[in-house]
Amino acid sequence: MASNFGLHVPTEAEHPAGAIIGVARVEAVTRKTAFRPSRWYMGETGLWLTDRTPIQPVACRGAQGLWVLPDEVLRQVRAAWSVAQGAAR
Repeated sequence: MASNFGLHVPTEAEHPAGAIIGVARVEAVTRKTAFRPSRWYMGETGLWLTDRTPIQPVACRGAQGLWVLPDEVLRQVRAAWSVAQGAAR
């Protein structure tokens, strides 16, 4: 995918682990079927993201699947998102 779009993919040493690094809006959710094979799916479900915004990393221990952020982490993510929105203008 990176080579198709000419993107640099950081090595593991170059990106934070255990952190939230961006915010996006889920616009749609689709399911892959045998009739629609696609390289864009990781598993059976595809999330279509819009309004993607990179933010300064916010430390957060993750979990598998969908989960709710702890209140303090959510506050930090919202603050980092607000800063990123201001910088984008």
